[in-house]
Amino acid sequence: MGSIFGINGNSSNQNNYNLTASMFQSGSGNALGDMALIRSGAYKKLLSAYYKNDSSSNPKDMVTDGKEKNNLVIAKDSAAELKKSANSLMNADISEEGRSDLKEKLKSFVKDYNAMLDAGSDVDTQAVLRSTLWMTQSTSKNSGLLNDLGISVGTDNKLTLDEEKFDKAQLSTMKTLFKGTDSFVGRAGSRADSIAKIAVKTATQGTSAALYNKTGNYDSISVAGLFNKTK
Repeated sequence: MGSIFGINGNSSNQNNYNLTASMFQSGSGNALGDMALIRSGAYKKLLSAYYKNDSSSNPKDMVTDGKEKNNLVIAKDSAAELKKSANSLMNADISEEGRSDLKEKLKSFVKDYNAMLDAGSDVDTQAVLRSTLWMTQSTSKNSGLLNDLGISVGTDNKLTLDEEKFDKAQLSTMKTLFKGTDSFVGRAGSRADSIAKIAVKTATQGTSAALYNKTGNYDSISVAGLFNKTK
């Protein structure tokens, strides 16, 4: 299955970039990355979801389509798996003795990250699309360090691990990317957590507008047990 979050080229159209920046509100300042998202079709899908969910004539657009609800459940499950593998990687022993176990945890993270991109691209819910886009932008920012570990970012924004290169990589680079909530892996796990909560609330309550409170932030919801589900 392909992902709409791929990179297929670039453009210099500043007007389109300004529209993208205002919609994503990511503060990335990465014009090339945002324009690639426009060309790949991700922006069009996000824009369509935005106007569908925020129409003044129907501010609480109901998610009544069975396929969309199913896609939201799949996105929730994929996000839960990514959250779990991110936590496992963050808590792994980064040492020469633990390198083999660390590699297995990283392989799980890469697999779950790629699955999350596919699942995120299948929904039409604005907040899920936007969170998935933010995740790919964070990956793009860290592509240099990731490459040092043998992790390449493809034109479809998916990750590929070169195990031989990883076996020779510096432990210090692993600590930078894996350890702490502000690390690349920590932020990916946090974003996955948000996607799971948004997907659950949208699918079960049937409205995207209800995701926002009066301050413009997402309402918190209880998702106990979501991240312990086994497939």
